[in-house]
Amino acid sequence: MDWLTQVVSGGGSNAGSSQLVTAKMMSDFGWPVNATELTLVNKVLRDYGITDMRSIHLFFATCAHESKFGAKVLELLNLDGTVAGVGYEPSDRGAGYIQLTGRALHLLFLGSDK
Repeated sequence: MDWLTQVVSGGGSNAGSSQLVTAKMMSDFGWPVNATELTLVNKVLRDYGITDMRSIHLFFATCAHESKFGAKVLELLNLDGTVAGVGYEPSDRGAGYIQLTGRALHLLFLGSDK
């Protein structure tokens, strides 16, 4: 059973546990995590209400796309130090597994208590 099917069915063999996703699901997705990271992933999912199948799929698809599976967490700059055609400063470039772009969103995120 692939990890997406496990999520749809409520967590596969961990149905009823506190884990929304398991280490095997993450590994099958191509993003292996250790036990500490897995605990944090499940906490983030719960804290932000990402608990239904569609939301979990969208969350991981976005994270993987925006970061190339964790390989980059800052939007790349052009050779001249600018951000490609978007009209903001390099210090305000997109960042994070789910891109936060612009100073206002960066500050809002940094002020979050989660």
